[in-house]
Amino acid sequence: MQRHLTLCALLIAARANAAEPAATNSAAAAPASGLECHAIARTDYDKALVEAKRKPGAKVSSFKFVTRIVYDTDNTADFFTRGSNKAHPAYVRRTVAINGSDISIDTQGYTAGSASACAHWLKGFVAENAKIKAAIAKVQP
Repeated sequence: MQRHLTLCALLIAARANAAEPAATNSAAAAPASGLECHAIARTDYDKALVEAKRKPGAKVSSFKFVTRIVYDTDNTADFFTRGSNKAHPAYVRRTVAINGSDISIDTQGYTAGSASACAHWLKGFVAENAKIKAAIAKVQP
């Protein structure tokens, strides 16, 4: 039940990053402190996307700016940029952990492109984390 609630919260909050052009494709601003994407090679990006799609229980949804992959086996969602996204090639991995009433969200960004564009894109995900925590807390027994 807890996994189902978390998955629902991930999907609901993910819609803004997946479908809203302003959140995913606006001009890069100066990254906030601590919001940096890890530099990776383009081959690492391509490999991560292929492996994510092949992971057991992966549910793939394609949008204009991202490909979202949510997994049945854990509380994780990956968001891979598409060519129309200024942060491309980059991806964000968001993992939700629940331990009793403690809800933590780990959000990491990876880029083989513009570090500043990726950091700006990542900032949108981090801003949503409070909404995800509140949605989970609201439905938890």
